[in-house]
Amino acid sequence: MDKARRTLFEIRQQRIAPGLDDKVLVSWNGLMIDSLARAAGVLDRPRYREAAVAAAEFLWQNLRRADGRLLHTWRNGRARWDAYLDDYAALLNGLVSLYEATFDEQYVDRALELAEILIAYFLDPEEGGFFYTATDHEPLIARQKEMTDSAVPSGNGLAATGLFRLGKLTGRQQLTQTAVDTLQAAAAPMKKFPSATGQLLLALEFHLGPTYEMVLIGDPHSSETSDLVAQMRQRFLPPHVLACRSPGSTTFQSLALNQIFQSKEQPPALPALYICQQFTCQQPATGLKAARAALARLPGAKSAE
Repeated sequence: MDKARRTLFEIRQQRIAPGLDDKVLVSWNGLMIDSLARAAGVLDRPRYREAAVAAAEFLWQNLRRADGRLLHTWRNGRARWDAYLDDYAALLNGLVSLYEATFDEQYVDRALELAEILIAYFLDPEEGGFFYTATDHEPLIARQKEMTDSAVPSGNGLAATGLFRLGKLTGRQQLTQTAVDTLQAAAAPMKKFPSATGQLLLALEFHLGPTYEMVLIGDPHSSETSDLVAQMRQRFLPPHVLACRSPGSTTFQSLALNQIFQSKEQPPALPALYICQQFTCQQPATGLKAARAALARLPGAKSAE
């Protein structure tokens, strides 16, 4: 068999090789950043998180115009073509996941920057939902508004998901309301074609809840806090967002996260877990044992086992 494989390989090498599709797309990378950021915690693979960070930094440095608008594709050192809805929505959602994976607050500010562009240039203010192209895109016969998934999730589904999550983290009602308007605009296709609107239905589940804001006070690099974070990531929990700050930290902090951390002073024992809904919080579960117990009491929560 080895001899036959070598012979076959030598013959194949005589053929003209197919073209190599080596372009970088913002939308596909946004999906991958989201997947890698989540998988890093679930599977305890730090290299997945490192890959997600590297991809996000590459996009941010190489596929943005001077005014902050995204470009769609990069190849051979050149980025071009104005980005589409899928690019903004996928990267926005990926940046939220990257924040939850790293607690690096710059990713929240970047996601907000994309959300503002998304709303300013892609939103249909009359009917709700988002068009595939921006208001200043080259003229087309019609501006489409895709609600159904294809080989990848729909841009409207990703936009609604990302805006709900970002709204929960920052308390910005405009983001949440825009996501609600998107779901209302997609109500008919969701009802008629549920198997083709999976991403929108995920956004709907997040909206209907119960959905929690989970806030950790503790050094994310300490053994106790990192152990609790690992357990949270490896559990199946109800829809939620996760934020963490070290008390008294002087590192970079996003003003956009001030509301979710408001009035959460340093408790007597760390880590402290606040479980909140609509920014109304239960008494904090202080210490690793109490925090574990609070997670186990959540409806639908399941351990990694």
